[in-house]
Amino acid sequence: MVEGNIDLEKYRFFKSLPEDQKVETEGELSVMEEMRDYLKTQLKSNSLDSLKDGEAVENKIKQLVDEQILWVKNRFGFDVSKRAVGPTAVGIHDRDSFLNKLRVHGQSSDIFKGFHVGPVRSIELLKQDRVESVFHSASHELIHTIGDMVIKVDDNDQEIIQQSTGYNSKNGSFTMLNEMVVEMLNIEFLDDLRTGGKADYLSGTDIGYGTVLLMFEAFFKKVADLAKMNLSELMNDLYTGYLTGDFSKLRIIDATLGKGTLKKIVDLKYEDFRSKEKTIALFKDLGVDLPINKMQSYNKSEEIEMLDGIKIKKTN
Repeated sequence: MVEGNIDLEKYRFFKSLPEDQKVETEGELSVMEEMRDYLKTQLKSNSLDSLKDGEAVENKIKQLVDEQILWVKNRFGFDVSKRAVGPTAVGIHDRDSFLNKLRVHGQSSDIFKGFHVGPVRSIELLKQDRVESVFHSASHELIHTIGDMVIKVDDNDQEIIQQSTGYNSKNGSFTMLNEMVVEMLNIEFLDDLRTGGKADYLSGTDIGYGTVLLMFEAFFKKVADLAKMNLSELMNDLYTGYLTGDFSKLRIIDATLGKGTLKKIVDLKYEDFRSKEKTIALFKDLGVDLPINKMQSYNKSEEIEMLDGIKIKKTN
């Protein structure tokens, strides 16, 4: 809760959804049935040796989908099992092939390790040295398939297709914020998966977007401190907003750091991931204490903690 005299009603931020963005998802086949033939052929030619068994990969992807559905229900109380979650196809590519696919879909950055194509929900992944890293990236993209939906919950708690979820926009705004929230959500999910002994796609894997993610964590910590909240409370609100398409959850950014701050954040684009200068300058201007020591430790492959105690140690 935000304490004091801050009037959150002044900071309403609404998202409209044009008709051409709406997606029909009814009558779709089981995603596992659609994936089977694709995986068995695609993975033979361009996957890691340990990923060549299409059926084994399919089972791991299915496990991630099922675990995410269960986790979202237990953590947030949302039953997303009726949404068309999960991928219709998964490809794992060497770097040249992956970058070519990025260009085909209008992106040229070399910082990505995976992307999803909505609304068809195909997932394309970069082949990495460690199998666990591939599934870390896959988990991130699968969360996008939960959030990048078009739904609305009616008075009877039934989801109907009307409103876009996730923090994203057709014109490219919210890009960086959307990715940061998704990767933090991914890290929390993977930590619970690791702690529960079900699978470990977190230990020894690089976190998505590296030190930029750590800078955003410091930014969210600043917002939480000003709002007299714990970081976990704030992130829970932001995760809820992502999963339901409730952009009003972001009003707290302007409410604590001043009107216009949210616009500065959502205007950060993919190209700002690479150089980091714009992001660093913005956060310094907002009075955010950048976690320099933590960023240096992460780059040195030393163990760090983030999001209230989750242990992270990147690969060498």
